[in-house]
Amino acid sequence: MSSLDTKYYRILKGFDFENIIKNTFEVLIESGIFEEQELSDSQKNDDDFFINDDDVMTFGDFFIHNRKAYYLKKNVLWEMIYVKNWQLNAFFDSDIEHATDEIALLIEAEFKQEDKIKLIEDSYKKYFSLIEDKQYYALYKNKTKTNGYASWEEYFLDEILGHERYEYISEFLKGEVKFLPAALDKNWTDYFIFSGISDFCEKKKNELLNKPSTMSEENKEKKRDMSFRLSLFEVILSSNKFANATANKKGELLTHLFGDHPDNIKHYYLQVEKKQNGKFKEGGKWAKEQAEAEEIVKKILG
Repeated sequence: MSSLDTKYYRILKGFDFENIIKNTFEVLIESGIFEEQELSDSQKNDDDFFINDDDVMTFGDFFIHNRKAYYLKKNVLWEMIYVKNWQLNAFFDSDIEHATDEIALLIEAEFKQEDKIKLIEDSYKKYFSLIEDKQYYALYKNKTKTNGYASWEEYFLDEILGHERYEYISEFLKGEVKFLPAALDKNWTDYFIFSGISDFCEKKKNELLNKPSTMSEENKEKKRDMSFRLSLFEVILSSNKFANATANKKGELLTHLFGDHPDNIKHYYLQVEKKQNGKFKEGGKWAKEQAEAEEIVKKILG
């Protein structure tokens, strides 16, 4: 699992966002969550929000203090998106893997191609039906314009800033695990899980029909020549995320390097995990290949 790299998440743990006074607003300024600007012409005659030391304000995205304007940095909102996506990959990727492994097993149990395809289609419908609020799924998955929104990020920003739901920004700054509105959080999670299942179903169906998926078409355009594969190999070596990726993700990534089916690569890494967890029995073809590979590396690199 990749580490969570944040600047604003948990930066104000324990801060009282419901009762902000002049002195505590200075703490907010020092935390770096606001952009300081000169007052505009339209703001010149506006009073400071804290005229007296005992004036109390709740949290918002704009304040006037000491004749300066303070706007909440958009980077705080972008980091909210980053942290939520990190949580999804860290804690819900296994839900996708569990579902896709089950579908793959059911596909193998069918003999006729038409039965395999029907099973894939039925599985797709089954998991899609589990999404309670489907309204914004196409926006999330394909950026299909929905209710005037052109992207999921635009929808998110309007849900928080457009509806002045500043309490969720304060929950984020305090470091709460669940910092989003409950309905938005659930939809985001449901969309993430089904999106992964949907990709798997599309890929499996296209394989059976000998039809390239959208992803493989993009790959063809990039011409997977030796130069590209070496570049990809170097990027993988320099990444600190590969070692902690799931077997599924390693399969998806390395198929671009070796051209093999991602499930075959995934199987290898599952064997590695079994050995690391003490569940692997020594001997056999896999262990022999591992030993041969280690010997080659030892001979060349010492």
